[in-house]
Amino acid sequence: MKIKLLVGIIIVLFHFTAQAQYTTDYPFDSAWVVAFNGPVFNIVDLGAIPDDEINDSPYFRMAADSIQQYGTGKLIIPAGLYIVGEQNINQNPDTSEQYYQNTEIFNIAGVNNIIIEGETGAIIRIADGLHYGSFDPLTGEVYNNYPDTVDFVKPNYVAQVGDIFFIENSTNILIDNIELDGNLQNLIVGGYWGDIGIQLEASGIKLLGSSNILIRNIHTHHHGLDGLEVGFYDLTPSSNPTVTVIENTISEYNGRQGLSWVGGIGLTAYNCKFNHTGKANISSPPGGGLDIEAETSVCRGGKFIDCEFINNSGEGMVSHSGDGGFSTFENCTFWGTTNYPIWANRPGLIFNNCNIYGTFLVAFGDVDPEMATKFNNCNFEDLLHPEFGVYVDPELPFLIHLWEPGNNISFSDCQFIANNCKSVKVTLGNFYFDNCTFTHRYTELDEAEPICVLETTTITNSSFIDDFPQGFNKTYWVQTDNTKVGECVFMTGEHVKWEGVSTNYNWIFPGNYPRTNDIEIISPSISDSLTPGNTIEIVWTSQNSSEYVGIELYYECGFHSNIIAQTENDGNYQWLVPENLENSNQYRIKVFDLASLNNFCYSDSLVILSANEIPIGTNKNFSLYPNPTTQNINFNIEDDYTFYNSLGEKVSFLKKIKLVDVSKFPVGVYYVVNSKGETLKFIKL
Repeated sequence: MKIKLLVGIIIVLFHFTAQAQYTTDYPFDSAWVVAFNGPVFNIVDLGAIPDDEINDSPYFRMAADSIQQYGTGKLIIPAGLYIVGEQNINQNPDTSEQYYQNTEIFNIAGVNNIIIEGETGAIIRIADGLHYGSFDPLTGEVYNNYPDTVDFVKPNYVAQVGDIFFIENSTNILIDNIELDGNLQNLIVGGYWGDIGIQLEASGIKLLGSSNILIRNIHTHHHGLDGLEVGFYDLTPSSNPTVTVIENTISEYNGRQGLSWVGGIGLTAYNCKFNHTGKANISSPPGGGLDIEAETSVCRGGKFIDCEFINNSGEGMVSHSGDGGFSTFENCTFWGTTNYPIWANRPGLIFNNCNIYGTFLVAFGDVDPEMATKFNNCNFEDLLHPEFGVYVDPELPFLIHLWEPGNNISFSDCQFIANNCKSVKVTLGNFYFDNCTFTHRYTELDEAEPICVLETTTITNSSFIDDFPQGFNKTYWVQTDNTKVGECVFMTGEHVKWEGVSTNYNWIFPGNYPRTNDIEIISPSISDSLTPGNTIEIVWTSQNSSEYVGIELYYECGFHSNIIAQTENDGNYQWLVPENLENSNQYRIKVFDLASLNNFCYSDSLVILSANEIPIGTNKNFSLYPNPTTQNINFNIEDDYTFYNSLGEKVSFLKKIKLVDVSKFPVGVYYVVNSKGETLKFIKL
């Protein structure tokens, strides 16, 4: 017996370890599960018969009463379909009582160590024909309280289904491996009840005032209210953690929410789907995949990893009221198809490595940068869902449109791809964009419209990319006001200009705008290769400039060295290229007016290459095919590429490409260098 017990403990421990494929500051404590020795109840042994037409609610109440009596317990649900949910008709109807009166299904309060475990194929379904919403207390007829549909809360008009599992003020809870079907399509739906919509009990799982919870491998769907609701009242930010973990769970096609989090400290959801809320025959606000809304409590320490929030009638994730927010989303997908993908109007929300599809309208700004909404390495796009499309606000046709005071809202390493709308509009705040790309494909704007608006913004290390069809001839622009431009901001195309359609910048440089454009570098140009040890001529033109200019060398996006601190502004300087410069195609020359910091110009990218020397990189993170080739070269990544022949002579330089036609190259051996100085060799036949 001791050997068998030890093996069992090892198996259980392995089971929990295998599930923990994520990191959280608030893990589920499984020690009590390993040591569990309470009473075990099998719903079939209690009298339930799966797959028949008899309502099994009495047996689930019996199980709950037994666990309540013992103060602990485990309920096993064998495979099969179990029908639950009952309503009694008031035999002596009057105006003081409800006409349809529901009974509990599985309710527990004040119990520790509860396990509810289904065998594979265990399904619990709400019975057909239950009433849900407002009904006349005398006749039982649907009561449509129009036009007064807001704050209708007369208790005698209530008809509710009840929650399948309702647990309150308990500790150590495991619910595992069950399908919970709210049977929404077969309910008899009444009028609105509550502040808006139908706000009555009809959820799959509702846990209040409880802690150390694990909900795992659950499919909860088509409920009148929520698939899941988790709450803990009267908490403060300094309260002890309450810990809820939700794993591998699908909550979809529910009436109000996939998950309502109304209070708690420490909620982790891993590999979960909160989709299609309000897309069955009931839709009650907020209609979100996830609602973080503390009610007389706080929400702190949320973490959502590898989760989906797709095709909800409300926002995919909404955090708008209460002392909540304070959650991190990692590798999550938000796809707004009929509404916004996110509504992030509470502090402490962070999005890492997320895909956000559809118009995004609200984020939280704060004088404390730690409280403001942060987006790191996120992808924003008006990408069409293959089944449900994508939501672009017709009144605000931008991919992102933030106009509330947005102090310290930040986007780092993000990309914005605007296919059928404008890209980004931010105003009335203090926004930050770093290492971002803005790709523009929208062709339906009128000529000379701003396709992007960056006001009261700091932007650094970012690129604006044109991706318009061949033959497109319109010109748009990026509108700025009180915009601070840091290092390495690129304009790479011909159709989107900076600050106006008449500008001709292909690289925007540090400064506060407006700026002058009175200096223009003529040579060296992008077609020139510079050889260390040789003297080259720097030529520029200037208008309305002072007597002296300075000339500097930049490498990649930063300052490299002074060429000359001060020289006459006569349009010509002879520069001896230093012999210690490394080979690269990422050099630029800056000529600037010493009397006006807003008057400067940078050259295009320049190649500095030792004579007859090909820089062979070591970490080849890029590849090309076919090799040998007669026609085209395909690269695995889009980048800037410089081509050299076998003599070290530059043949071509191309920016932001993946496909190159080399059919006109003479037959021979060639080298191609990417923006990192890495090199590959190919043969042209």
